[in-house]
Amino acid sequence: MVSQNVSHPAVGSAEHSSARAMVMVGSVLALLGAITVFGWSFLNWDDSPREVITGPGEIVGCILATAGSILLILGLPRVLVGVAAWAIAASVIGLAFVLVDTWYHATVAVALANELNDATFDAIYESGWVFLFSLPKMLLCLMGFVGVAVSGWRTGLISRPLCVLLAVGGVVSLVPPFMPGVLVSSIAFLLIAHASRGR
Repeated sequence: MVSQNVSHPAVGSAEHSSARAMVMVGSVLALLGAITVFGWSFLNWDDSPREVITGPGEIVGCILATAGSILLILGLPRVLVGVAAWAIAASVIGLAFVLVDTWYHATVAVALANELNDATFDAIYESGWVFLFSLPKMLLCLMGFVGVAVSGWRTGLISRPLCVLLAVGGVVSLVPPFMPGVLVSSIAFLLIAHASRGR
């Protein structure tokens, strides 16, 4: 007897709908997280970095961005079916580094800030090690988001305006703080997931 491994169309549709929902919710959470951190930093621009990091706006924003990144990591591979696999992989790994960054700032950085004075904390955050910590996120999000944009453009699976928006998200991910890249790419992924309905 020859075994058959045939996926029922309804199963595939349900899986895509579930992944699409994850991407859309994840995009909104990540977007809200980035906006919250941006807003908190703007409202407290005259405070020291240590005081900003220990504030509720920073912590809540980073937690939202962490939760959003998790959902994006889980949903994007199934929403972006047909796009170059290497670009999807780079995007997912880049988002994993975003997740590490945001969770670190919501937990470890807060603990350090509560134990250190302003001068010591500033010295740590102005060192080259912090830039190196952000480097994998910067490079992988650039490569992944631009790769998805180019592949989506060539295959016609993603509309050209959204390809441009996602590519911009990849470029601004080169800024060490997570907020600019997450803000732009989350809008792009939200609209891409919405447009994938019925595929």
